[in-house]
Amino acid sequence: MGDIRIRNVDEATKQTIKASAKSLGMTMEEYMLDLARQDRLRVGRRILAEARKGAKAIYKKHGFMSDSAALIRAEREENGW
Repeated sequence: MGDIRIRNVDEATKQTIKASAKSLGMTMEEYMLDLARQDRLRVGRRILAEARKGAKAIYKKHGFMSDSAALIRAEREENGW
């Protein structure tokens, strides 16, 4: 695993993070790592929601699309590929 160092954090921000971590029974490092993980999950959920929205738009425009693998195999066999 890698390390991340944050420089030039003002004292008020540092104290806020320290107090938040302490109130949750965490170290500052644990608290900041938890925030980073939550952000990663939030980004993943946003990407998934956008993909679902795109899939719904395609379905609405074109209807259900069956699996094309069988068609591709048949074409390959027909052409000797």
